[in-house]
Amino acid sequence: MTKIQSRKKSPSLTAKARKPVKLSLAGKPIADLTKWIEKAKVLPDVRQELVARVKAEIEAGTYETPEKLEIAARRLLEDLLGH
Repeated sequence: MTKIQSRKKSPSLTAKARKPVKLSLAGKPIADLTKWIEKAKVLPDVRQELVARVKAEIEAGTYETPEKLEIAARRLLEDLLGH
């Protein structure tokens, strides 16, 4: 038997590579972080006039109605969940 034939076979590196690996950043899976980054890239531009109007209404105390808060919360959840 030659020196090469007498060696014990070591586990295949490809078998190890097939095992799932979880990478994380600050406790969050990188796949989740990547998903949110991609979502942020396709967000529409900020509508400055709308922001200014809403900001003025908030400062005047006329914007925050329960109905508007419910609509805003629902829309935010829909955006975050992709619905």
